[in-house]
Amino acid sequence: MTSMRMFLALVPPPKALHAVERAIHPLRQQRPQLRWAAPATWHLTLVFLGNVTETQCDQLRRALPQQLAGHAPLSLAVHGAGVFPAAVERARVLWLGVRGDTEALERLVDALRDAAQTSDIAVQNRKYHPHLTVARSRRPTDMRGALAGLDTVAGDSWTATEVRLLHSTLGPRGPHYRTVSSWALT
Repeated sequence: MTSMRMFLALVPPPKALHAVERAIHPLRQQRPQLRWAAPATWHLTLVFLGNVTETQCDQLRRALPQQLAGHAPLSLAVHGAGVFPAAVERARVLWLGVRGDTEALERLVDALRDAAQTSDIAVQNRKYHPHLTVARSRRPTDMRGALAGLDTVAGDSWTATEVRLLHSTLGPRGPHYRTVSSWALT
């Protein structure tokens, strides 16, 4: 049985990220050793599902409408930056933080995890940390310079109105994401 690498996400509109793109542009030139994510791929992962079979995907599609009932659109904005792991001098991921309706966002993530688990998809149940990944390093690297350039970045506020189920394909130029399904937040 074949499987697909999938995750549930919110995708900010390009307009909300113009200021973020302007802040990142000079860093791309200064830090070419980092693998910078294309702005068209920026998203807010809600639940990483991993490899999902077609049967599990169908079950998830049936479970999500009920789990999403009562979750209203969210007002969010990109704000600040950080790294994973937390040791900035040995980090591998540079990310932008999110502010706004974060408590409602956490409740949404919990509902999505429940839907995944009822669809026989094992998901990690660790504390949710909303972020947009903007750069990665193959090896641990000192990200102090990049982080200092982004710690005050702020994007325009946007309203998240739908959850997307995305299929991720890894390639030599980075990942490619394709929306498989979407559900409105009402």
